[in-house]
Amino acid sequence: MKENKEAPHMIKVPDSIQTEFEEMVSYLEQMTQEERLAWFASLKPADVRFLKEIDGTTYIVRALFRKDGKESLIGKTIRLLLQDSAS
Repeated sequence: MKENKEAPHMIKVPDSIQTEFEEMVSYLEQMTQEERLAWFASLKPADVRFLKEIDGTTYIVRALFRKDGKESLIGKTIRLLLQDSAS
């Protein structure tokens, strides 16, 4: 696995994931800004919601994204992973 030594909070990324990421970046770099925005918009689900049953109780799980949020998805994911690994 490759290790990113630039930032101490970075986690080790398996080579297969790193390769997929690099291929995706290359694919996106070939697009115009408008094409990238349309591509990302096509990936967004209309409603991020699902049902989860736990011990006979059904919960509705929803994900909300603030348009004025200051934390990136990558930053939040890293924070949650580090928080989870610390507990």
